[in-house]
Amino acid sequence: MFSNALVIAGPTASGKTALAVEVAAEIGAEIICADAFQIYRGLAMLTAQPSAQELKAVPHHLVGLLKPEEKFNASQFAALANERLAEIASRGRTALVVGGAGFYLQTLFGGAVAPEPEPSLRKELAQLSLGDLQERLRISDPDAFARIDLRNPRRVQRALEVVLSTGKPFASFAGKPGVDVRGFVLQLPREELFARINLRAEYMLENGAIEEVATLLKGREVSETCEATIGFREIRRLLNGEISRSECLAAIQLATRRYAKRQETWFRNQTKWQHVQPVDLRSEIARLFL
Repeated sequence: MFSNALVIAGPTASGKTALAVEVAAEIGAEIICADAFQIYRGLAMLTAQPSAQELKAVPHHLVGLLKPEEKFNASQFAALANERLAEIASRGRTALVVGGAGFYLQTLFGGAVAPEPEPSLRKELAQLSLGDLQERLRISDPDAFARIDLRNPRRVQRALEVVLSTGKPFASFAGKPGVDVRGFVLQLPREELFARINLRAEYMLENGAIEEVATLLKGREVSETCEATIGFREIRRLLNGEISRSECLAAIQLATRRYAKRQETWFRNQTKWQHVQPVDLRSEIARLFL
């Protein structure tokens, strides 16, 4: 089913985008972006979307597709990505699925997709504290409680929604990716990765990320998915005068480093994909395609 697809994954700021563009240009591939936030319009800098030059160099899919007020989840991503995979295959081309959203990749390549819950259940759970959600999940599905990121309210609530809606363990809807698709996970020394994260945050603030958030906040709704973009809430606090620019930068850097660590853990534990240095990935893909 996924014979025309190749995954390039890895933590944020590991260089996936630039490397994928180079590889796609070399082997004649098209890129499908597997990112929960790059799919939104109006946040190109904050979400580190491919540059105009990169977008022009090779075809990209699922970048800047949605309005900020639209919600988005893994099931929607899988549906859209499957459409693009079929289109790319019909042209006889290879698809590079590129991103760091592990759960999105898992939903796309892992098999069964959990149904959406009844609105009444979602509303009920949304009123609970994170501690209450964690406790209900611990009782309902101890395995999910032990495996997911318990500090992420959206992930805890989603797991509980699935368990309560279906009566099945959360893991039954999240098979390990890597069975039907070849994948590579970029890995960098932790010190180098964190340095890249810190520098990128500085670059974002200096080159339009603050203005992007300010524009979106003027008289329009922003979905909870879009608002969850790392840096969005921090910049909003800056704009409201609650924190200084230096405090905003430090908060974004810290949140991004923590996110990268969670990504590294997820890819290490949840996939069978090969972990490679960027230079090794180039040689591996050359061996496969050239």
